[in-house]
Amino acid sequence: MKCHNYTYNSFIIDMTDIANFGTVPNTIAVFIDARSWEGWWYEGAGIYRSVWLYKKSAVHMNIKLKGTCNHHDQAGAGGIKNGTILGVGNGNPNSREEDVAENRQLFHGRAQLIVRNTGVETVEIAVSCGIADMVHVSIPVCETADSVPYILPVQNQILDGWKLYHKLFDEMPDANLQADVNDMNSFEPISFQGTPQPLFEGHPHSYGMYQVTFLLPAQQRKREISFPHVMGAAWVYLNGKLVHDSSRDMETRFVIPLPENLSGTQEMTVILQNKGENLSGCGIIEPVRLNVK
Repeated sequence: MKCHNYTYNSFIIDMTDIANFGTVPNTIAVFIDARSWEGWWYEGAGIYRSVWLYKKSAVHMNIKLKGTCNHHDQAGAGGIKNGTILGVGNGNPNSREEDVAENRQLFHGRAQLIVRNTGVETVEIAVSCGIADMVHVSIPVCETADSVPYILPVQNQILDGWKLYHKLFDEMPDANLQADVNDMNSFEPISFQGTPQPLFEGHPHSYGMYQVTFLLPAQQRKREISFPHVMGAAWVYLNGKLVHDSSRDMETRFVIPLPENLSGTQEMTVILQNKGENLSGCGIIEPVRLNVK
């Protein structure tokens, strides 16, 4: 029925056309091959959460809440009319949340809500994500469609495009250090996926430098740069000016407010120091976000 090659992620199989109905039993066989990949968090393979059988009407709504809020932010329905919630999900293999609820924490900026209509009237849902404003969604019931997708963008976004200097510094580096325009090797692209950066391993008290360039549209709304999880002492510079100093911390999270009149191309530099042997790692752990309030 399905070949799933995405390791830890969950998946759904539509068995309507091949299932036996009535008194004839159904047999499901699952073959798991763990020889091709290596786990990041733990080794092993298998089915490690409950398997659910969903019974849906011919028409149902598959609502994907796609945004880039903090992993600890929640997305879900603030209220629903002419429909019921069948389940929620986010693809997180380690989630301990209930499968049927009105909200779900975001995982890599995504969560999913499956709703079934209770009649032929338009389904009304109030959907929210993190600090984003509540959005009222109206989904007409279409009897000729198997499902009606709806994508909700949120106003928070991950700050992508980060680069990490290819080696560490023994002393505090110059925050205005810039690579030559033809230098493609000094700063290497990097993404933050929940683990410390390996570059710091075995180098206590050393400094690492991160840089990112991003475009900030002109708008009169409160905006901030959020660092949900940082390990090590941190100094943050915006356009060459020091805007944050958490040099006394070993592990922290912080938010940097942005001036309301700030717009155009911005350059941000982050310098981290590996505080010592007692820290389990050093680096920017969670994705950095641009929040709009």
